[in-house]
Amino acid sequence: GGKLVNGGKTLVPSKNRQAHIRNKIESFPLLDACDYTFEAEYSKNKLTGTLKINDAKVSHEIVVSITDEISLGYGLIQLYIFDRDKDSLQHTFVKAGVISKEDKKSLKLLDARRHIDDLSGIAIYRNDFRIRPYGDKDTDWLNLAERRIQNPSKCLEQKQISGLILVDSAENSGLLELSSREGFYHNEHYIAFKKLLLKAINQIEALRYSHNAKIGKNREKSSTTAKSAFSSLRKQAKLKRIENFSVNISRGKRVEFKNTVRGYKTSLDKLIKIIQERQSILEARSTLGFILAEVVHEAKHPTSAVGSNLLSLSKRVKNKWRVDISKEVSKTLLDNFELDIEHIRSLESLLKRLDPLINVRRKKAYEFSIHETVKTSLLIFQERAQRTGVKITHEDLSKDKKMIGLEVDLSTAILNLIDNALYWHEQRRINNPFISITYKESNNSLDILISDNAGGISEKYTDAIFNVGFTTKEKGSGLGLSIAREALGRAGAYITHENHEEVNGSVFTIEIRKDI
Repeated sequence: GGKLVNGGKTLVPSKNRQAHIRNKIESFPLLDACDYTFEAEYSKNKLTGTLKINDAKVSHEIVVSITDEISLGYGLIQLYIFDRDKDSLQHTFVKAGVISKEDKKSLKLLDARRHIDDLSGIAIYRNDFRIRPYGDKDTDWLNLAERRIQNPSKCLEQKQISGLILVDSAENSGLLELSSREGFYHNEHYIAFKKLLLKAINQIEALRYSHNAKIGKNREKSSTTAKSAFSSLRKQAKLKRIENFSVNISRGKRVEFKNTVRGYKTSLDKLIKIIQERQSILEARSTLGFILAEVVHEAKHPTSAVGSNLLSLSKRVKNKWRVDISKEVSKTLLDNFELDIEHIRSLESLLKRLDPLINVRRKKAYEFSIHETVKTSLLIFQERAQRTGVKITHEDLSKDKKMIGLEVDLSTAILNLIDNALYWHEQRRINNPFISITYKESNNSLDILISDNAGGISEKYTDAIFNVGFTTKEKGSGLGLSIAREALGRAGAYITHENHEEVNGSVFTIEIRKDI
């Protein structure tokens, strides 16, 4: 896919070459039928590319960079990404012309997945030669399996990706090959190279998850159906047909008739709003089932990884290291144990965050101070906010407001929202960073507004932010906002989000109804 020209040792794309290399990889007409295509180029420490969601014919630009002052030269990336669920596989094989639309149900999923497996792997080329073992289907050199432990619902696995990367010369990229043809030296350039690629993959995963949420793949069909039903109900509530009937009524009674219809319309609008709000609360409560399912799913991965790792380690100790434990072996042992500890901590952190949702089931609701609960929750972040330079302000209320429920429900939501805002401040290093908590009261509700200037949430993701498993964090679990919504739903409140364009940030609004 490239050649060196003008003595500058710069990688320049050549379509003919690229087609030639692609033919080496493409042993089956499935790559062009994949669900997502990612094409990118990188220069020095910045990557710019385009993710195409093929069936939707939608493209998203992805731009990522790393802070490391390291030049990786110039390179090209082409990735083909597959969804592996039943419907997606059937669609892929029909699109590729392997089976007809009428015969798609006869597709054996195990065989289909094996075909995708055979294509999987991200190969690295330099000067038209593949650098081994990159590209072998069993070589997970980006450690995608390890990342997936953190969030299996969102993160891609090795078996879903096929592609190639064309890298620059060793001189320009700093990527040095081992003499035994076993890949690159794991120097600072290789570490930076992986970091840049994983940042791009993290953005791909977030966009993929958001798209799947929109089309109903992420278990949110009931929510979409409800929105459609309420839209239809509001349309019917306009009473257009009845209103138009007024032409058949005598002039003397026409005004009285229209006023009566108008009164019914107003009543219906209020009733629909109340029903919709209560439905949102019930929908939030139902999220707990998804969260618990996610816990079971996520808990299996770390514990399984720990078990496999320890088993492998014990075999190596027994068969290879029983005579002598050298410094090198000792380091390997320590590295393995550190990895196991990290998996266990991941599991412990997840269970700790869910603890408030599980251990308060039998307690009765009581009246508590909203302002004091928020104030107490903020104390947890005082040191972290000072360390990162984030100014947190909390509005005083002239008259304290109470709500009936469980204090831990409101506290859980506040903790997740503040933690989220602080994380993005830390990542994006915003000038004059702030988080503010203010209150807004109406006849029907008290709103708690949590605002920040941490960059906001891209419109590409707004439909998915409350879904279980969705996250744009590199090591996020995708449960924070789901837990916040569920906790508030149990307290008779609900949460919404909008971007605050004036300060380039987010505003989360917690609405606590007075009549619930």
